[in-house]
Amino acid sequence: MGRKPIQKERSRNEIKREKWVLQCMEHFEETGLKNVTMDTVSEKLGISKATIYNHFKSKEEIIQTAIAMILNDIRHYEDLISDRDKPYLMRYYRAIRYYAKQLCVISPKLVSDVKELYPKMWSYVEIFRNQFSFVLTKYYEEGISKGMFKEMDINILVGTDRWFLDALLTSDFVKEKNMTIETAVDQFFKLKFDGLIASSAAEIIFNAEKLELAGE
Repeated sequence: MGRKPIQKERSRNEIKREKWVLQCMEHFEETGLKNVTMDTVSEKLGISKATIYNHFKSKEEIIQTAIAMILNDIRHYEDLISDRDKPYLMRYYRAIRYYAKQLCVISPKLVSDVKELYPKMWSYVEIFRNQFSFVLTKYYEEGISKGMFKEMDINILVGTDRWFLDALLTSDFVKEKNMTIETAVDQFFKLKFDGLIASSAAEIIFNAEKLELAGE
């Protein structure tokens, strides 16, 4: 009878793993995922494949960890939109602005590659997006119940937010239009809450937020 293979115990030095994954993310953003191999990862990190395998069982685990880190960073929007120490509309403005900024550092090519090459990983992204819709639904329900918003179909309200953020995630239209992400979010916010007719509601929140940011 042959000897049973010995299961190698991998290191769980999370600080080192996170540092390496952040470096790999730069590589993924530049090249996409189609040509990523453990050889290219080793070259990017400047360490041997044997050392990498001591911390990650595969290239797929590195990519999955990178996706998890991105989603964890974006998830901070939940803290912002639920911050009851801030005015109601400002909570939304801060959350969407933060979410948008995180998306704009992700290349559309990387998004496309994950969706095409790693459907199981993409399913985690879809779960995250559905949670985002749930959080926004609760926000709008609260706003309607408090008389902050008119009675409207919440699916449409959430859908416009999803459309805006999906556009940031899957295209370079902000860069193509030579627009900053702050400008894009400001324009979307004003359109969302003031429409095309002049009003002061969004402007008050917008100006108050700018003053607060200036003081930070």
